[in-house]
Amino acid sequence: MIALIDKYFPDLTRPQRGQFEALYALYADWNTKINVISRKDFDQLYLRHVLHMGKFFISFCFPR
Repeated sequence: MIALIDKYFPDLTRPQRGQFEALYALYADWNTKINVISRKDFDQLYLRHVLHMGKFFISFCFPR
């Protein structure tokens, strides 16, 4: 799944990439508690829910 992030954002630093990788576990945990993302979509987390926000995350959340 993280391969999508690598494909579209190849210049991420190691810490940035690590934060994107950590999103899966974070969403998996919270999704069992409050159903953040439809369970039928969860296997597409990066494609449907993270990738389109990549530019925002890169620009505002992970400044270099």
